[in-house]
Amino acid sequence: MGRGVKTTLLILVLFFAQTASAQVFINEIAWMGTNVSSSNEWIELSNSGTEQVSLEGWILSIEGKKDIALVGNISAGGFYLVERTDDSTVPTVAADVVSSFGAGINNTGAIISLKNTSGAIVDRVDGSQGWLIGGNQAGDNTTKDTAQKGLSAWMTGTPTPRGANVGASSQTQTTVTTQETPQVVAASQSSAFPVEPQIFTDAGPAALIVSTGATVTFLGRVWGLKKEPIENARMVWAFGDGGVAEGASVSHVFYYPGEYTVVLDAASGFYAASDRIRVTAITPNILLRTGGDSTRSFVALENKGNDELDLSLWQIESAGKKFIIPKNTFVGAKKILTLASEVTNLVTPSGSEVLLNFPNGTRVGAQATAAAPVLATNTFAPKINSVVPQAREKVEGVHSQEASVIGALSDSSAPGKEDGLWLWYSSAAILGALALLGLRAVQGSGEKTTFTADDFEIIEETDNTEPH
Repeated sequence: MGRGVKTTLLILVLFFAQTASAQVFINEIAWMGTNVSSSNEWIELSNSGTEQVSLEGWILSIEGKKDIALVGNISAGGFYLVERTDDSTVPTVAADVVSSFGAGINNTGAIISLKNTSGAIVDRVDGSQGWLIGGNQAGDNTTKDTAQKGLSAWMTGTPTPRGANVGASSQTQTTVTTQETPQVVAASQSSAFPVEPQIFTDAGPAALIVSTGATVTFLGRVWGLKKEPIENARMVWAFGDGGVAEGASVSHVFYYPGEYTVVLDAASGFYAASDRIRVTAITPNILLRTGGDSTRSFVALENKGNDELDLSLWQIESAGKKFIIPKNTFVGAKKILTLASEVTNLVTPSGSEVLLNFPNGTRVGAQATAAAPVLATNTFAPKINSVVPQAREKVEGVHSQEASVIGALSDSSAPGKEDGLWLWYSSAAILGALALLGLRAVQGSGEKTTFTADDFEIIEETDNTEPH
């Protein structure tokens, strides 16, 4: 046998040995989720070869939606589980990778492909026609049975995560094989990977109520495989209203009321994780009141809505001065928040003009609608004794009657103003009586009110001074 023939045979033997030991393929697809949640989707890979394979740098692609970076290894004859959102998707089975799945696998169909480190497609499942794969219906959204690869065709069966598929005595790949030399990792090296190779992220509280028009700040955090903080992870936010942003700390404004799902996707190297928040945006319905006098006063904010409001960093403005409401200040539904002048350093006696602004300086009143007024101008003052202790008014000098009348008209309901109102009524009564008496005096007079020439006498002045 010639040397060239021997070389060719050696290459062929090595090639077939490599492909036989690296048959990694898509084995099961839970595109319909579970009875617990339709979001509990997962995809399982299988290795029918005789060697452990490193999946570092491989990509599992839900075409047109999401490329999922794979990490770690898949053992010979073993399985590899990719779960959506978090590791509770399959409660009793640990995931190898957790991903957002690009907001999920469509129930109407999808194409899923597996690519190696060079970008070559190792396996591809075309379920774009309503999950009819090879003419067979694969998966059932009613029973939540999954799409499973059988010996010769795809089928529908009871979910078998990390187990042999229903009706399949062995898992083989007959159509596509990898054409690259697998990276064989020794057992001592593979132990360096945790049981659940994944990172973790937190987008904040699970539920959040915000005000329309107000700037909301979101803060994301990411932890590594050993739960250590990752400072340089990439974080991308989708706010559920079409807005997106990137960064650990981002701000957003929800302009219309409704419920929104905010999703945080975090990535560090080949690892990825997601978290989500349910945000309810409401139109604030606040009544703004003032009270007191120049010595002691207050601003009262009444939440007339049915939801608790977070007033953190909102601004109260009066007479050119601003008071910033401290962070973590809340006012409950149908409750009143009273801020004393001793705290705000604002002088806001009854009848003062006070404005309310969002943290970014936008006027709250600008968000008013006919259906739900946001800001009612402080046209009246509440009973001061019912909110804060009444401070006795200090009168310095003499107030004019005009000032007393104006004060009584502008704030007749406020305690301490009864004297001014009585004075106004008394003054009006006296003036009216005097006017009436004058009119009667004129009408009752017997004197003539019409004169003629005969009524006048010309008196000549006589000069009694005689010349001397």
